Amino acid sequence: MSKKILLLVALVLMFGVSGCGRPSNNDANGNIGDQNLNMILPDNTVRVRIKDSQFISKTAIIKAGMTVLWVNQDNVDHQIKSTTFSSPKLKPGDTFSYTFDNVGVYDYVCSLHPTMAGSISVQTQE
Repeated sequence: MSKKILLLVALVLMFGVSGCGRPSNNDANGNIGDQNLNMILPDNTVRVRIKDSQFISKTAIIKAGMTVLWVNQDNVDHQIKSTTFSSPKLKPGDTFSYTFDNVGVYDYVCSLHPTMAGSISVQTQE
């Protein structure tokens, strides 16, 4: 085969295959899908990861009485701040947890990086 044909085949394979495989778990709102979504730990705690200067997931839906555990897996400090709760400065590897007893929506940001935002929606227990 000529070099042009080999190059064309390589390009077709590269671009054709790049769309194959596992679909993205991100929805239009930046929420992370099933495999990373707010991992529910054995003690009924929901984990939200902090990585690449974002909260993974940006939103979480939990039941009243559940705890959210933020885990700083980033390489910089972060500090979670809401009108209801606030964490100390979280260095890489640090965690912060908060138990949500009341139904409502709790918006929060990283006070060190205000473009980082998330929300916890607390529903009644059924």
